[in-house]
Amino acid sequence: MAYVVYANGGGALSFSQKSEDYIIRGMFDCLDIETPSYIDIGAHHPYFLSNTALFYARGSRGINIEPNPILFDVINLYRKKDINLMMGIGPSSGVMPFYVMNANALSTFSKQEAEFICKEYGFKVVDVINVKVETLNKIITEYCSGVFPDFMSIDTEGLDEMILESLKECPSLPKIICTETWDYGLKTNHIPEICAILEPLGYMLFLDNHLNSIFVLKDLWEKAVNSKKA
Repeated sequence: MAYVVYANGGGALSFSQKSEDYIIRGMFDCLDIETPSYIDIGAHHPYFLSNTALFYARGSRGINIEPNPILFDVINLYRKKDINLMMGIGPSSGVMPFYVMNANALSTFSKQEAEFICKEYGFKVVDVINVKVETLNKIITEYCSGVFPDFMSIDTEGLDEMILESLKECPSLPKIICTETWDYGLKTNHIPEICAILEPLGYMLFLDNHLNSIFVLKDLWEKAVNSKKA
């Protein structure tokens, strides 16, 4: 079953939480990329609240990374044409404890995040499992021959900034990034910290919807926009 919403109340299908996929699709149209490749870190579900399901439905293919074995099985069932990896992204290769919450979307590698969610919101850790983690650079090198997918979506409940920092070690960069910037626990927006990581790499903030933020390579975007004006 596909879980969809309608972007802005109109007739366009969106699988994302706040129509991020619909916006990003328009951005790729502007870049003249019809079927962008992707890497979805913290993929969660093949369709529900997915930033990549729309692209998969339109013929794009990519990599889904999901450490929760229950969620991974569903992704593996419905996204058979993708590369699906049951693991996490970490600062180094190895194994890390993964805190499985009674709300799957809140499961995290961050013990601090898990404890805070339990204390503040009454959720519970139902299991702690050891999960393989790999560096982002190793994933891109091994599965993409060093060429970063066009689009990267990140939603990892506490490790987004670490993953974005690791872009500095990668041989190439995604054209567009969508990352969660609102911290439910602290009730604050991490845009300044995210911008401090991404702007030196050549990204500009395209959109913030007070939950997720979309970044695009500035030179690439300005070149595409200027070519449309010519």
